[in-house]
Amino acid sequence: MATASPFDDLRARWLVVQFLLLVGAALGLYRLLGRPGSERIGGDERLGAVLVYCALGLVLLVRGRFARLNWRGLFGRWPTRTELPLLAVVVPIDLLTLGASIAVFVPLSYVAPRFVERFVLGASDLFDARSFGQWLGLVLVAAVAAPFVEELFFRGILLHRWARRWGTVPAVVASSVLFALLHAEWVGHLLFGVAMCALYLRTRTLWLPILAHALSNFIIALTTLPDALRHTPPTPETLESLRGEWPLGVAGLVAGGALLAWYLGRWWPGGRLRAALAGPVPYDVYAASATAPPDSTSAS
Repeated sequence: MATASPFDDLRARWLVVQFLLLVGAALGLYRLLGRPGSERIGGDERLGAVLVYCALGLVLLVRGRFARLNWRGLFGRWPTRTELPLLAVVVPIDLLTLGASIAVFVPLSYVAPRFVERFVLGASDLFDARSFGQWLGLVLVAAVAAPFVEELFFRGILLHRWARRWGTVPAVVASSVLFALLHAEWVGHLLFGVAMCALYLRTRTLWLPILAHALSNFIIALTTLPDALRHTPPTPETLESLRGEWPLGVAGLVAGGALLAWYLGRWWPGGRLRAALAGPVPYDVYAASATAPPDSTSAS
């Protein structure tokens, strides 16, 4: 008989419902009290994103407390120096995400141009930082709030909940697919989700995927810093400019694939990646080690 787990009470569907309710309440409060376009708070999109992440974080904290979740067992220890080089996975994954985005949306721009214009090219003003203050707001959202809350939600709560129900490999796939669907580009974010799961399952510390996620988003945010320092809006991307980027997409796919192959060979030799993805989830390992009797052979 399976032992009881806090994740038996952390049902994914209810987490999503509670998240949506709190997001609606947060955005409603912002519309009543907020100041759209305020330089001090960094603009509509950035304040709205902060409210969304605060709402999701509140859901996770409340539900985890009621489920008696051991946060130390979920987050694990701080990464060691030998584990920090694993953060380099964001380089090939970011290149693949760039290449996959262009590879997906360039053909789609010919089939559904209005969809691409509305939901891809003009989907968000979050990265439209026109001052250093707004850029700092962007960094706060993209490199602090988003990595912490999203990794806690997808790789922390959902991965463990679905591993409890279906097994580790299906949980990795399901949590990564959901993560990708909630972002504008799907292929690269699916790979990113799997990579973050692999980091967590191998090292058993959630801090490593949090740091990797933060590093990836910070690199993207750095590309907007020159426009922010010049106080000029970024050049809006059009369908024509997007279609002209296909060589960049091909280069990103080739370079990202080559670097990822090297990375896997360097850090995951001999099938260790498959073993990590199929292995027990970190919380179960922690629970087993915390409840296991002392090893009598180690007694002096």
